[in-house]
Amino acid sequence: MAAPKSTSGRRNATSKPPEPATPNTTEQSSAKDAPEAKAATEDEIEGIWVRSVKASFRRCGMRFTREGFGVAMEELEEGQLETLEQEPNLVVERVTFTDERMTR
Repeated sequence: MAAPKSTSGRRNATSKPPEPATPNTTEQSSAKDAPEAKAATEDEIEGIWVRSVKASFRRCGMRFTREGFGVAMEELEEGQLETLEQEPNLVVERVTFTDERMTR
C-alpha cells in the first residue's frame, strides 16, 4: 500500500519507518575525521514519523493512517509540529531520515 499523499502539496519523506541513527561510541574522532563525519550528516533529514490511532485521521492539511508516513521538518509550517504532537489521535515520533540512494 502506498504512503498517503498530502493534500497540501507537501512531499512525503519516506513510506517506511526510518531506522534510528545510532552513533558508534567505540570509535574515537580525530580532527582529520571531522570532514568525513560532516559529509555523512548532509544526507540526513530531520523529520517526524506520524501514525494515526484511528484508521484514518486528518490534521494540518494532511491525512494520516495507521501505517504512518514521514514528513521533513522543513516542510512543516510554523505551529504545525506542536499541533501534531498535541493531537491525541496521532502518534508522532521525531526521526532522522537518510536517503539510501545517496549512500550507495
